[in-house]
Amino acid sequence: MKQQQSFFPVLIVLVCVVLCAACAPSKMSGLFGPSPGDQLFARAEAAFSRQDYNEALTLYQAYLTEFPGGSHEPDARLRKADIRSRQNRFAESRDGYESVISRYPASRYEAMAVIGILESWLRQKAFSTVIEQSGRLDDRTAPEPIIVRKYALVGEAYLSMGRPMDAAQILIAALKKVGEENRKRMLVLFDQIVAAIDPEGVNSLLAGVRDPGYRGYLTCQLAGKYMALDEYEQAEVVLSDFMEKFPGNPYTGQARDLFERIAKESVYERYTIGCLLPLTGKYRRFGERALKGVQLAFQSFMAAYGTQNAPPVRLLVRDTGSDPQLALAAVKELAENRVAAIIGPLVFFEEAIVEAQNRHIPIITLTQEPDAPGLGGWVFRNFLTSRMQTRALVSHARDVLGIDRFAVLYPDEPYGRVFANAFWDHVEESGGQVVGFESYDPQETDFAGPIKKLVGLYYDVPEDLQETVDAQREFWARERGLWVEPEPGMDMPEADQATGRQPEEEKEETAIVDFDALFIPDGPSNAGLIIPQLVYHDVVDVLFMGTNLWHSPELVNMAKKYVNGAILPTGFPETGSNPEVRRFSEGFENLFGEKPDFIAAVAYDTANLLFPIITDSDLRYRSSIKRRLGQLTGFPGVTGVTAFDETGEVHKRLPLLQIQGRRFVEIPPSAPSQKDH
Repeated sequence: MKQQQSFFPVLIVLVCVVLCAACAPSKMSGLFGPSPGDQLFARAEAAFSRQDYNEALTLYQAYLTEFPGGSHEPDARLRKADIRSRQNRFAESRDGYESVISRYPASRYEAMAVIGILESWLRQKAFSTVIEQSGRLDDRTAPEPIIVRKYALVGEAYLSMGRPMDAAQILIAALKKVGEENRKRMLVLFDQIVAAIDPEGVNSLLAGVRDPGYRGYLTCQLAGKYMALDEYEQAEVVLSDFMEKFPGNPYTGQARDLFERIAKESVYERYTIGCLLPLTGKYRRFGERALKGVQLAFQSFMAAYGTQNAPPVRLLVRDTGSDPQLALAAVKELAENRVAAIIGPLVFFEEAIVEAQNRHIPIITLTQEPDAPGLGGWVFRNFLTSRMQTRALVSHARDVLGIDRFAVLYPDEPYGRVFANAFWDHVEESGGQVVGFESYDPQETDFAGPIKKLVGLYYDVPEDLQETVDAQREFWARERGLWVEPEPGMDMPEADQATGRQPEEEKEETAIVDFDALFIPDGPSNAGLIIPQLVYHDVVDVLFMGTNLWHSPELVNMAKKYVNGAILPTGFPETGSNPEVRRFSEGFENLFGEKPDFIAAVAYDTANLLFPIITDSDLRYRSSIKRRLGQLTGFPGVTGVTAFDETGEVHKRLPLLQIQGRRFVEIPPSAPSQKDH
């Protein structure tokens, strides 16, 4: 539970003046000036004021010893108890206050002592005891400053217990028991309590308040909360309702100011979208592909309306190059142009994205950077992620193919580690097992070492485990049809007797392939080298799985028949049964004379999901655009069915491809893939 901010220090500041006026020590004067007792007490008070508590205690005790029954005796006893509380000597402090109560019943000192006891329990964090003990003060007879202090302490106790609504209710009840001046003081305390309550809670409080002044106060608080959440429609509703029903209310002017602030802060060009793309520099090729995707989406959207009825949608395209400062400047320029939303950037420029977040502009980034959605509630991401791809692979393997046991062979570099860990997480979440997990140097070309580690051929077997390992090897060799029965009477070396292989065989051992699927998160060059080497080491009859990087003719050219049957996720199946994909591909090729890729497709999708939102006449604020994006479910994009979660992270049902000969063929959503035997 989030710790609530204490308003106890504020309480002391607000109330101390009143308490001092109401409960000040007796006036120190004598016929010929201050008496010796007055002088001693004044020295004690001076020490107390400069927080020299040990000196003050000594002087107060000296006064009580030298001047028993003196006019300052009750104040000296209260001060001693207060000092002990400040020194965290709580039991002694409460004993001192109880002594004051017994000595001066039905007096102002009794009320002050009870307040002291409550404060000591609060300092000791005994919040329930504060609430229970508050009943010792009778509101009918206590001075108003004491009532203010009592209910503020009880409110603080409730707030510290994580019960801000109870704290608010107790202060609302107390407001009826004090005059106008003390009500103002309590409303200042109330600010701190309301800060810990969500809009729904404030609405609940508002429903129970009849006094127009309190209603005005709570209405403005509620509107401010809605505005802080960019819920401008809700703020408008509560402010309009209040101003209509209570035109002469003291808070009407404040409500009107908030109304005008909403109009000023929420202005934007509703039909304008900004695009942040690298149109120069090393990422230029990707930026140009993304821009073509956005342009095709724009053309298709406008054509659907016809020339006469099309909304005046504008695209403001800004070049980010490879420069984060250029991207930041571009966001600032788009903000000055009051764009409704931003598409991009393709590269993870954190400062630029944060600038859009701080200016409350919905921004849909096209980057794989894991941290992008975590930069704020206005930040969304529409791109392929490691978790999205591994989830699609594991779901298909587990739910469609019934595979339980997996292995991972991954390059020891950031891309490989991220995908390997995400894959393992999804396997465990699905109830499967990862039985092999090995890394390799991505700069190498000979992968025999890590492959042997993966299948139990790398390390020498201890003598006491040799029989068990031999039995395992025989089992897996029989399972995969590799077992050769020794001929009767044949003189075979010891190792060959264990494996069943004939002496002339070149390989010395049988691999322990105790998994049915192997995930290799690497590019086509390395995967094309690794897969034939896996087959050489008897890793056969296994489903090979990769990332979208495998979607390349290079993999098939290098791995040839050994990669047949492998599956991989894709963000964009260029061919397949989806008519939307076919329309997009044909439209792209007709307009630009080239085939689209994933970058073009995901930019196309992003623009297509934004256009209907920004042109919706019911949406008057950017916060409404943000909310509509967060509510998006099942958008039928060409890069997969798309939705955003509460963090702005994209979720897609990615299509899978299977390598069949030299072709990448889309796997129907619920159909099992074919495995090449």
